[in-house]
Amino acid sequence: MQDTPGASDISQQRCERETAVLEVLQQRGTSVRAAVANKDKNIAEIYQILREQYPDLKELMENRFPDDSYQKALELRREDFRKIQRLFSHPALIHRDRKLIKLGESVCKVVVKDVCEGTGFVLFDNFILTNAHLLKGCVEGGKLKEGIRVYVFFNYDDPEPHTKFDYFLIERMLVYSSEDELDYAILEINWQEYNQATQTRNKVPPGLLQKFGPLPLSGEACIVGHPAGGLKQMDSIYIIEKEKREQAVHDHLQQYKDSIFTVYSIIHLIKKQGIENIMIGGNKADKVATYNTSMYHGSSGSPVFDAHGQVCCLHTAGFLHGFLNHKKCVIAYAQPVLPIFKDIVSKLKESGNNDLLRLRVEKEAKINSYLKKVYDSVVGLEDEAMETD
Repeated sequence: MQDTPGASDISQQRCERETAVLEVLQQRGTSVRAAVANKDKNIAEIYQILREQYPDLKELMENRFPDDSYQKALELRREDFRKIQRLFSHPALIHRDRKLIKLGESVCKVVVKDVCEGTGFVLFDNFILTNAHLLKGCVEGGKLKEGIRVYVFFNYDDPEPHTKFDYFLIERMLVYSSEDELDYAILEINWQEYNQATQTRNKVPPGLLQKFGPLPLSGEACIVGHPAGGLKQMDSIYIIEKEKREQAVHDHLQQYKDSIFTVYSIIHLIKKQGIENIMIGGNKADKVATYNTSMYHGSSGSPVFDAHGQVCCLHTAGFLHGFLNHKKCVIAYAQPVLPIFKDIVSKLKESGNNDLLRLRVEKEAKINSYLKKVYDSVVGLEDEAMETD
């Protein structure tokens, strides 16, 4: 049996390695400081000596990083560093954060009494956009079932006892698209509801419809919502490109590589949740944005803002594993808002709700070129046909 080297042996080996390197430098008449400062072009000889001193380490590294995978891993680390560097050095970040905080005033906590909690935001006037799956089992014939009470809370930002939130009761559901389709719902606030704690009429913040924009394929973004039904939070994210989603899942599983059972259990669970739908070849692969976030249950219905402060997506779900308060998200996804807007226009048109469509939705669309293009694709062509007739 080979003896384990003691502290004195390790110290002696280190001394021998240092002596070997110094001898090479002395033969060249080069100091250590000069070699480092000038990046000695013939430093390969020193590297070779160091490699010979660490044969086991060399073998280990070759096994861990076959072929050119080390350079790929190194480049990933460099990219991560560049992202962090941008995050902490960009001069416009303070301005952007202030803008997001202001826009975040339109975000509200959604409470379906005795059912669940989630997030939503003001679309325009007194209409709230959120996820349809929050209302699962509460809808019948396109309307809220009798006895279902839904509340929205604004300014739910400060911890008790300093919380001074405003709340409203939802009067009705205007538009509904099931979770099997676009998974969104528009709820109308009852203007007559008031905050009984202050006996004052509440004000609804400005709508975000005119801030709608396209889905970015990559880049920085931000979610504002109420995870776990708690206080409003803001989470900076980075959108994972479609081609890199599988690698992102693999990277998450790497932390459990010492337990095959754990890895197998997580894979089985997220497949059961439908993660294959967002991977290349899946039916949602081209229809969603994906990212990692620490905002889990209760965040459904949150707006996702792009780097320019436009609302690009509706945060919808994540593929989770873990137990109790130790939930972890493998990857999360959101639906782009422009297809949702197109569906809203179509449903209002089909239902004959022309007053709302023409007086409010069209007005918002004229302010935003992205909305106008979508609106015209649904309503404009029909108007042209009528004028021709």
